[in-house]
Amino acid sequence: MLYEEHELPPQITRLCVDLTKALNLTFGAIDLVLRPDGEYVFLEINPSGQWLWIEDLTGLPIADGLAELLMDAPRAG
Repeated sequence: MLYEEHELPPQITRLCVDLTKALNLTFGAIDLVLRPDGEYVFLEINPSGQWLWIEDLTGLPIADGLAELLMDAPRAG
């Protein structure tokens, strides 16, 4: 199986961001499938999803991005 970086279309990106915000999440691991006809299919959103395996396979700096996101997130309290 091939794992590589894929840029989502802006409207799909917006839907993912809107869903994450609507669920009051700072982070959400969203699973999508891209069908052969070009349609994206939503599978799930997980507030503590696993992502290190895909960072290892692709070299994408996911841990760095997530750490930056969490450091910039508003603190509760």
